[in-house]
Amino acid sequence: MKPVTIESEPATPSIDLARAAFIIIDMQRDFLEPGGFGAALGNDVSLLKAAVGPCQAVLAAARALGLLPAALALLAILLAGSGRVLAAQLPEADVHMVGGALPGEDALYESIRRNAALRPNLTFHGRRSYWDVNAMYARARLLINTSQVEGFPNAYLQAWIRGVPVVSYIDPDGVIARNGLGAVVESAAQMRDAILRLLGDRSALADASSRCRAFMAREFAEERILTPYLTAFEELTRHSMHSARPLATSDQRHV
Repeated sequence: MKPVTIESEPATPSIDLARAAFIIIDMQRDFLEPGGFGAALGNDVSLLKAAVGPCQAVLAAARALGLLPAALALLAILLAGSGRVLAAQLPEADVHMVGGALPGEDALYESIRRNAALRPNLTFHGRRSYWDVNAMYARARLLINTSQVEGFPNAYLQAWIRGVPVVSYIDPDGVIARNGLGAVVESAAQMRDAILRLLGDRSALADASSRCRAFMAREFAEERILTPYLTAFEELTRHSMHSARPLATSDQRHV
């Protein structure tokens, strides 16, 4: 990739794209929207909205040139406003948010959808089918679960079988920490750090991915899961065949 010269002020830099990264700073709602810090300083923040489109365009061009690592992609199961907050803390990552509205929470859902649209690195998919989400897991580098109250999410299994580590507040029975299937965190700051650590270290991410696949092969292989059921069915069938007898003769039946 040849160096390029950028016509700009106050200098005209020459950049080696093979060793460059593209960084956008201060694209925050607090600076761009009414009622935020920028407005509090007396700025007319309505003028800044014109910068959003060009920033998105140049970001897409940077990705096309390979300036951003392909590994910076997240699939997130996110609740309330946490998706937007996390995306704001990870401007270098592509965050994909999946989930439908809960009964009676249509207003909250619509608020999340609108706010998500304000983040250039956050794609809000809404509710998706099981098969659609599986296809997304296959493309994701990490699964992020920001829920703090949950049982054992099936989403974990869907991710691990595809080699996608999980970063979460919830670790059912310590399975993530014990088997190295991602990272368990206790705060939003720890979650951000864990995500950046895994995405920034391809070797660590690859190792975690391998452990996820190995765990699923060891603990959830078809033979391991189906054998107890098949054995029980076979025993039940054999017992039924040996003890089979008519439930009622023609003389005993009542019409």
